[in-house]
Amino acid sequence: MTPEKFLQDIQPVIVQKFGGSTIGDPNLLNAIIRTIGKNLESGYRIVAVVSAMGRKGQPYATETLLSLLPRDPRFVCRRERDLLMSCGEIISAVKLACILRSEGIAAIARTGFEAGIITDGEHGNAKILRINPNRLASDLMLFPCVVVAGFQGMSEQGRITTLGRGGSDTSAMAIGVALHAHRVEIYTDTDGIHSADPNQLPEAVMLKKIYAEDIRQMAWQGANVLHPRAAELAARTGMPTLIGRIDRPDVHSEILPDVSMESRSVITAVACGPGVAQFSVNLSEHADQEQVTHIFDRITRAGISMDMFTLTENLLRFTVADEDVINARAVLGQTDFQFEIREKCVKISIVGAGMHGMRGVMARFARSLISAVVPILQTVDSHATISALIPMEMKLTAQKALHREFIDSDRNNSPE
Repeated sequence: MTPEKFLQDIQPVIVQKFGGSTIGDPNLLNAIIRTIGKNLESGYRIVAVVSAMGRKGQPYATETLLSLLPRDPRFVCRRERDLLMSCGEIISAVKLACILRSEGIAAIARTGFEAGIITDGEHGNAKILRINPNRLASDLMLFPCVVVAGFQGMSEQGRITTLGRGGSDTSAMAIGVALHAHRVEIYTDTDGIHSADPNQLPEAVMLKKIYAEDIRQMAWQGANVLHPRAAELAARTGMPTLIGRIDRPDVHSEILPDVSMESRSVITAVACGPGVAQFSVNLSEHADQEQVTHIFDRITRAGISMDMFTLTENLLRFTVADEDVINARAVLGQTDFQFEIREKCVKISIVGAGMHGMRGVMARFARSLISAVVPILQTVDSHATISALIPMEMKLTAQKALHREFIDSDRNNSPE
């Protein structure tokens, strides 16, 4: 039987993604084995996508691996940085495959590129161009479980690339789509998706059901719920997806296909991103559009992502992630423009596609922050989000104020 024929006649596939905190915890690792075994007994074949084990400080965590590199980005090659970062997921894949075999489950470990993941070659933040499903189909013909290292792929030029923080989610979702999986299950360290980060706001509401567009917006605004590109795939393809804890498999959030605006809550969640710095570039009165574009081009070529753009006649403002500040400062230092940097900031947002066309949402947003004495350094908005840049030390106060204003008073626990 060819892989193509096998994909047509294959037993239904479930793609399960396991985060690094689950692989590194012996108790949660046992829960992974039980879950895979239970699904195999139910007649499914499993593709298990894994992240690097543990968190910063633990030996195989991505942040720990990165700490081996010089701090000065001038001495770090982005291609080699990807080589280093890809090791953590490979270690997790081999570990889980070996343990599954020791428990009587036939399994094989594959790197992301062995699994057929082809990327655009952008080191550190690569996009998946396509997946060759025949590679995984060939493995599934022989093994009921294939363990794939997430977060990575290979460019068309044969270079190992990584998909950005949280990229294992995207690996799982893309594999699920390529294999026409029955569903994708994402296992994290929380019960599911909440209306805010439950680790910071205990009053956050668990969302048993959430629309794909809303989770996509939450992800892009920095909520640590799902990798943004995984959320985009869920929104675009309608892939059935569950998100929850491995030790509580019956408690989870379900991602729903998008429906009409009339059935949505106005605001779904409050999202707070990681630390960022605000760059303010002083433009001379003679600066033209070409010079501004030149600034953007130089920063982009350095592999730095920018956000929260504000451009006026004499001032350009944008934000970059904390880890990119040194590099962005070096790039701007090579231009003739004067600039200032405000560090220790965060972007806080309200998210909800139901706000489109609703009057007064921005006014309520600003009023709630001002009433909580939270300085607003910059704002941006779209049809489904309103965001403010605020000092990092005010992020908990801001989240509480916005959650109280929009979630506690405006919505039910889940869309109906």
